[in-house]
Amino acid sequence: MATGTHWLYQWIDEFDISESRPAREIVKYPGAVNRLYEIAKSGSNTKSGSADRLVVGGALIAGPGMDTGVTMCSMPACRIRVADQEFGQLLHYFDYFVMQGPDPKNYLSLFEQKRVRDWLSILLRRLDSDVRYLLHLRAIGLTDYIIFANKPEIEIDDVFPARLHQVGLGHLIDVREIEKIAKDISREGGIKVAQLGARRWSVELVHPLFEGTLGRTIERKTRPNKIEVAARIITGHVLDLLADVAAAEEFSAPLASLVQPRFFESARSTTTLSVDQVALNLQIPVLLGLETRDIVSLRESEYEHFERFRAALAESIQLTIEKHESDTPERIANLVWRDKIEPAIADIDSKIKSSGKSLALKAAAGLTVGAATTAFGALAALPFVVTTGVAAAATPLIQAYKFFDDRQAIELSDMYFLWKARRHGHN
Repeated sequence: MATGTHWLYQWIDEFDISESRPAREIVKYPGAVNRLYEIAKSGSNTKSGSADRLVVGGALIAGPGMDTGVTMCSMPACRIRVADQEFGQLLHYFDYFVMQGPDPKNYLSLFEQKRVRDWLSILLRRLDSDVRYLLHLRAIGLTDYIIFANKPEIEIDDVFPARLHQVGLGHLIDVREIEKIAKDISREGGIKVAQLGARRWSVELVHPLFEGTLGRTIERKTRPNKIEVAARIITGHVLDLLADVAAAEEFSAPLASLVQPRFFESARSTTTLSVDQVALNLQIPVLLGLETRDIVSLRESEYEHFERFRAALAESIQLTIEKHESDTPERIANLVWRDKIEPAIADIDSKIKSSGKSLALKAAAGLTVGAATTAFGALAALPFVVTTGVAAAATPLIQAYKFFDDRQAIELSDMYFLWKARRHGHN
């Protein structure tokens, strides 16, 4: 399955858009706007239910807070920060993120409102955010790890109640319950509305039940009704969650989320405990200081070490699951870190310090590593000539040879990739 293929990239590439040639300059030309409409209409993401899904392995579903929807901040800086700080942390194990990305339906809906006075300004704001975000994904190498796919469309129909029960949100089986919740949080001061500019309003849910929930920007002339907009935001969150769960089932992949308000604490995926679920919950402090760009670069430059690390990680997770099959993914992930990863990294540190210190002591006696290597090369060229000078260098040569043996053993360690990652973070 192709990575990094998105309908909006097609428009970006056709008009050679870049940071130095932004979308707002291209939109001045009618042909560019018409072409944007044509491409959006084709909506050329992978279709939901595609047979290609069957060949995807090592994938994650990018859920709330990671995918571009009502649950992700629409500002470019916010989106870029998520890409830089969050996606890379999951590349310690997974190969692909499955995400919707900028939705063509949103653009088509906007084109239907073309007679609105500020239509072009609204289009430019949306394009600026989406295009800058997509260009950044390319710049940091993340598009090689993203599969853009249309997630299943969830509607409030006869199947809707069953879907709610499936994820543990059966208490919302009556859609009017959402309206009641919106009224309650409004009465308690849990909805914040602020005007951003002409025809632009920011709506946030600041109630403790929805702490961490990202709000949305509303394009309209008059001030939005708090209860009405809050109900729309909550409904949007519910529909997004159901779509993500459905996508997770279709791809047989776990769902990654950065946003989990208390209101959705009861929501759950039907996916059973697996190596992938545990890997998703594994926090590796060594990687926390690295941006996604760094981790992508490390994966590619240290490919063999990475694959060795991932294989060992998967084996360790599986063994831990077998011993603690009744525990949660979070608990098992903590055990893997404590029993496997942390001790292995400490062991590498210890070996490197010990070997380096021993070699340094020998070098201080009169032979540097470079000299020892040169002498060893000369000896290899004349294997049967033993002189006083070579004999005198025998002890340092053996020590240097042992140092390189130790170094080779260290590099064959399952956790050497993480050790390299930590060194990279300190540079």
